[in-house]
Amino acid sequence: MENKTSKNNSSNSTDNVQDSQQVKNKKKRISKTFILGVVLLLTAIIAISYITYKSSTRDENEKSRYDALKNSRNVEDYEDFLEDFPKSRHSREVSARLEQVKVEVKEWESIKNSSNPNDFRAFQNRFNDACFANLVEAKLDSLDWIVAKKENTNRSYKTYLDQHPKGKHKKEIPEEMKLAQQNFIKENNTAFDYENVIYLFFQNLENRNVAAMKQYVAEEMTDFLGRTTLKRDDLEGGMAGILPSKSDSCGIKIDNFSPIEKIDDNYNLKFTIEQFLADNYGGMKYVDYDADCKMNTNLEIVSLQLNKKKEQIIAKAGNKPIRKDDNTALNGKQRTSNVVKKSNKQ
Repeated sequence: MENKTSKNNSSNSTDNVQDSQQVKNKKKRISKTFILGVVLLLTAIIAISYITYKSSTRDENEKSRYDALKNSRNVEDYEDFLEDFPKSRHSREVSARLEQVKVEVKEWESIKNSSNPNDFRAFQNRFNDACFANLVEAKLDSLDWIVAKKENTNRSYKTYLDQHPKGKHKKEIPEEMKLAQQNFIKENNTAFDYENVIYLFFQNLENRNVAAMKQYVAEEMTDFLGRTTLKRDDLEGGMAGILPSKSDSCGIKIDNFSPIEKIDDNYNLKFTIEQFLADNYGGMKYVDYDADCKMNTNLEIVSLQLNKKKEQIIAKAGNKPIRKDDNTALNGKQRTSNVVKKSNKQ
């Protein structure tokens, strides 16, 4: 009886040990499985993070490279982008831009050493491209300044500033030209406005357009080409001194404006005129004048005096040309056709 009981106890003890071992083994398996799961999960997280990071880095690199192309005129930049990012969503756009840049670079190389500003303005109008904008502006700034400095007038410097408000040569404008506009022009009109009236007046005089000329003169002028108190409606009669005959063709060049000076209520403009006249008799006349003009604040001419500096007449007399130099002042009564006729009779 005791042996049987003892055997049972021993058997139960063995079973308990086995059960305990199984539990421990099960816990170990669970623990290993858990640890393996955690490791796999962490590995997956790390892998996903790495892939995401690489993708994000690549996207950022692609974006920065793409943004840089907006200001690039280097063909290689576009080719490198397409090679490094063949599947980029910008590939088609970059390819098209590459072909455009090739054309622009070729055109730029052909004009970059030109001294003609019109070449660069034509380039600017054709392409209107930010890549070349600074280069074009720098070239135009330099070339337009050369023109302004050569002419050396209020008008030329005003034109330069209109075209290049922040031009690099702005500080080089002569002080006397700055003073002419700062000290003498007090109303809303500028020196350029007054000079422009002169250009338009004589342009219409060239074309014998009296109706157009009248809009640039006052109702009554105190002095006009040697005549005093000339009214606007009598303008055509006062033109005889400088434009003698309807049979003559005329060309006029205006130059050398002096700084504008305010005298009483008017503005005084001084400049030079070179005039060419040709008539039906085969004669030609060249006349140089010093001009003294007064204008009111309405941009109307109230006085215009021309002092003849030099006159050269060339007329056909057989096969021998006749020349005459005359330094007298213009009195409004000389007529080129009469002078030529007289020469023909000789």
